[in-house]
Amino acid sequence: MMAPAKYYMRHCLQVSALVTVLMSPPAAAQDLNDWDWGWEIYGWLPTIKQTTANGVDVKLSLDDILDNLDFTFQTNLSATRGDWTIFADAVYLNLGSKESVSTSEPIGNFGRTKINVDAKIDIKSVVSTFGGGYRIYENQNTKLNAVGGVRYTYLKVGIDADVEGNSRIDILGN
Repeated sequence: MMAPAKYYMRHCLQVSALVTVLMSPPAAAQDLNDWDWGWEIYGWLPTIKQTTANGVDVKLSLDDILDNLDFTFQTNLSATRGDWTIFADAVYLNLGSKESVSTSEPIGNFGRTKINVDAKIDIKSVVSTFGGGYRIYENQNTKLNAVGGVRYTYLKVGIDADVEGNSRIDILGN
């Protein structure tokens, strides 16, 4: 089975090619110079705030995200010809972090237990939008387009935790 990211990229290319072919008249009637092309690479830097199922608030600030950013790529491609517009937008994000924590907790009146936790989290996300539009109104100061499209969202969160503990129990009170 094909990996989700490869599957996604293959389908993005297929949809882009299909939209371009459907929006284009026969090659004899026009060439690529008839289209006004635009390409942007941009940065969208969010914060993340979520409440878990058991009520714990989780917040990642912009600094947290930048400290743990493995890779991101964000781009937009558009083409306009006459009243027609086609566009594609894609965002890829890969965040990861690894932490280790140790603590010693009491076991009632009998002693303590030492707990070591090694945790790793990995977040991968892809969001893409494909669409097209037609200009339905234009005057000297205003342009109004009817736009439609599709959006694909992929999110994979991996959490790996290794918990070790040992206890020392003092049964005789020594």
